[in-house]
Amino acid sequence: TASEELRQRRATLAQNMSDYSVLVMFPETQKTRNDDVEWPYRQSSNFYYLTNDPNMHSHFVLLRNGGVIEERIFTQLADPLFELWEGKLPTVESLRDRTGVEHILELDKFEDFLHSILLGTVAETDREFRYNQPEHRAFYHQLEQGNVEFWLDLGRSRRLNDNSPPTAAQEFADQLVRKFPEI
Repeated sequence: TASEELRQRRATLAQNMSDYSVLVMFPETQKTRNDDVEWPYRQSSNFYYLTNDPNMHSHFVLLRNGGVIEERIFTQLADPLFELWEGKLPTVESLRDRTGVEHILELDKFEDFLHSILLGTVAETDREFRYNQPEHRAFYHQLEQGNVEFWLDLGRSRRLNDNSPPTAAQEFADQLVRKFPEI
C-alpha cells in the first residue's frame, strides 16, 4: 500500500541518520501571485515524498532517539471558522491512513515536543514544568554532551536578493544555532 511505501522511505532515511538525531520538516509556504490572489498550493516535494501530506499547516518530525525511531505529524485539525474560508481540514484518522504516521498531533503541540527533546521540559505554555521527560531523557543528555544532529530541509533558495524573507526552516535553523550552539 501507499502508506507502507511511505513507512519504508522514512525507515531508509532513519537508517542513514545517526543515533540521537532529529529531522524537522516544514511545509512549503503559500505563494502569492499578485495582490491578494494566491497560486494553487503545492506542498514541498521532499515533505510530500516522506509523508504524502498535502496540508500547508503540517510539520513532520522524525526522531532517532538511540535505537528508537519516532515519527510525528503536527497539523491543524478541525476548526469550523478556518474551514469556512480555507476548506476542509484532515481528520486524525484520514491523515494516519494517508501518511502511515501513527502520532498525529495538533500543531500547537509542536513547541511542547521540541521543549521535551531540547530542554528536557514541557514548554512554559503548559504551565507545568516536568523535567526530563522519560521517553526523551537519553536524547536530552546526548544534547548536553554535544552529540545531537539536527536535519532540516532548508529548501532551494529562490531569493533574488538579501531582502527576501527566509523560509520557516531557515528561521528555525537560525534560532537553533543561537539557542543551542552545541548542535
